[in-house]
Amino acid sequence: MDIAQKIKVLEEETAAYLIMAKMYAMKGNLDSAFAYTRRYIVLKDSVYEQRLKQQVVEVQVKYETEKMERDNQLLSQEVQLKEARLKQRQTEILMLIFLIISIIGTAIFLIYRRNQKQKAALDAEIIRHNREQLKAVIEGQEKERRHIARELHDSVGQRLAAIKLSWQKMP
Repeated sequence: MDIAQKIKVLEEETAAYLIMAKMYAMKGNLDSAFAYTRRYIVLKDSVYEQRLKQQVVEVQVKYETEKMERDNQLLSQEVQLKEARLKQRQTEILMLIFLIISIIGTAIFLIYRRNQKQKAALDAEIIRHNREQLKAVIEGQEKERRHIARELHDSVGQRLAAIKLSWQKMP
């Protein structure tokens, strides 16, 4: 019992008190047997309370650990959900940027195409105007040629014909 008390092994000390109580009870010393039985019961209750407290502490630690694990899982799931939302948001932003660029590109293409059509229409109008001018010049030249031809035919032709006839009448 002294060794158990020195090294503080409560189970051995409890067993020693029980043995001492039985030994005094056999000898007929009931007061000492009762005192050792009382020490045995107090020490046994103390050991029981320590074990119970230890078990309560272990259960609390286990509960807290599990609670922390669940909280960590929830936080992890929240983080994953937020990351997924962020990724979705980034994808939406990229799609929106792509859509805006596409709309701007289409607008630029349509404006360029309209300008090209206007330029082609202007070029066609210039060509038509140039053709009309050329036609007017050609018509003017043709009119002048006809006039010259008539002049030649009417005046010079008649004179030549008269000269020819006069020439033929000469012996």
